[in-house]
Amino acid sequence: MPLGKHDLKLTHDGFFDYKTALDMRTNTPYESTIKMETSKVGQYINRAKELRRIGQSQQAVGELVEGLKLGASPKEKNEIHWLLGELSIDIKDYAQAKTYFTQARQSGDFKYQGTLGLAKVSFYTGDTSQCLKLLVEALINLPESDPLSREARSLFSQISPFESVVYISTEPAG
Repeated sequence: MPLGKHDLKLTHDGFFDYKTALDMRTNTPYESTIKMETSKVGQYINRAKELRRIGQSQQAVGELVEGLKLGASPKEKNEIHWLLGELSIDIKDYAQAKTYFTQARQSGDFKYQGTLGLAKVSFYTGDTSQCLKLLVEALINLPESDPLSREARSLFSQISPFESVVYISTEPAG
């Protein structure tokens, strides 16, 4: 690192940000072991994500339900609802997934994850019209660089052979 005072900030999904000030007096590589911390609910969320990654969706649901019992923050609750929706899709319980995604969508933090989740539910249940409406909403509001935008475009390509669609909406309807 260059000489001088620096602010080090580490962020990792599912953990609290770590911030510290560094005063480098010699130009040498900086090495440190940092223990990232999370809340009790965050621990359940992280375990559930790991269980889902290794294909144990049912156990992941149990972890998230336990996490909800601990008095999660509003952001944690919405993340849990979004993850429960994803897990419900994994086990093909589309009605339950729709409920969870609707709850997640009520938050600014997970609004578009919930919207995309509802689009997936609509796709898997054969309601391509509703799926398209939700995808358009997500695609209009998400930056192209966002991973959710890529996921939305991928789902769009599965339902439509066209490169683009003109979607017209009027207020009031009609």
